Amino acid sequence: TEVAAELDAAPERDTAPDAVEAAVPEREPPDPALIAADLREARVLLEDEQLADATRILVGVLRADPGNRSARLMIALARARQGRHDEALVALEDLRGQNEDLPLLLALSAAYCGAGRFFDAMLVLDKAIKLAPADPHAYLNLSWLHLAMDPGETGRRDAEAYYRRAVRLGVRRDRALEVKLGIE
Repeated sequence: TEVAAELDAAPERDTAPDAVEAAVPEREPPDPALIAADLREARVLLEDEQLADATRILVGVLRADPGNRSARLMIALARARQGRHDEALVALEDLRGQNEDLPLLLALSAAYCGAGRFFDAMLVLDKAIKLAPADPHAYLNLSWLHLAMDPGETGRRDAEAYYRRAVRLGVRRDRALEVKLGIE
């Protein structure tokens, strides 16, 4: 038949695994010094609220090192600050179970709160306090969470109690929160 003749005439292809691997160029390992410098720069940009610039750098880090946990965490923080809480949650929930440390739990709580998932935020903050009871940041997040859940008198009272505890533990004062709480 014609098909059989074409197959007989076609040159044989080397489809051995070695040939396939040779066709895919090996990626050079990322330079740890460059990655560290990019992460430092992105962190500064995040602190200065230059979220688009920070994200651009972090995407470059992830292209070079797709598993970089710090870059993934910082991109999630940028997304949350941009109000893109669902995107932040996708990135953060992907990191769950892989060394659930305090930064991850705090970022998750903020993203859950921003997405209106208050119960999930509360659960994550409870876990953060159990993990690091002397760290003030979980209490600060609890303060914001209580205000979000209940903007009334009870919510403000609970938020103020958590905020005062965070300040006693050494957190930097949060003027925006103090204004919402009516603290002078």
